[in-house]
Amino acid sequence: MASPGSKPLRRDAGSPVEAGGRAADDSGRRQESGELSGLVPVPEGNHPIPDSPGGSSPFEEAFETDMRNELQTMLEVSKDDMRKMLDEKRKRLMMDTNASTESDYQKIDEVWIAQNEQRKKLYREYSQQFLTLFQEWDENVQKVKKEEEILANILQQQQELLSHYQIVHRKRMQALNNLREQFLKSMEDLEKNQERLVIGEQSALRKEMQAGLLIRWQRGPQKE
Repeated sequence: MASPGSKPLRRDAGSPVEAGGRAADDSGRRQESGELSGLVPVPEGNHPIPDSPGGSSPFEEAFETDMRNELQTMLEVSKDDMRKMLDEKRKRLMMDTNASTESDYQKIDEVWIAQNEQRKKLYREYSQQFLTLFQEWDENVQKVKKEEEILANILQQQQELLSHYQIVHRKRMQALNNLREQFLKSMEDLEKNQERLVIGEQSALRKEMQAGLLIRWQRGPQKE
């Protein structure tokens, strides 16, 4: 991915290269003209020229002019070389930066894609596990509901049976009470009847005994 500042750097990098090329061509032309004219530039200090009392000669002025031009050319060439080198380094740095940025972005994309796939995988696994557990839970709930219904029906049946047994028990107890009362009443009636029979028999015996005694008493005096 290219940075926004790459295009202006490329436009700036073109002008110093062209200036360096023009300066190199000018210096080459000057060297060729100097060689043709027989004038070889000599650096200052190597061949000192004595000062003339009457001022500078045309040769000295030409020599100084050539020296200044040569120094200026060398400075311009070195400056252009420095600019060219800096531009090349800047271009290389921009290219390396862009390549590194693209590589980093690519790595980030790969990591993001890998993490996204891993998240999707985990989500699918979690969803499957949750769905399985939810289905099991729902089945257990349905079973519990069915068992509750069965137990409720059994409890209702037990309650109905208990109510029926209670009713039957009350009826039986009532029947037993009635039988007991009837038995007691029958016993009382039997006792009363027995008493009446005993009293009747006793009175009959008394009457018979009295009648026998009376007959005996009546027969006794007649025999005498």
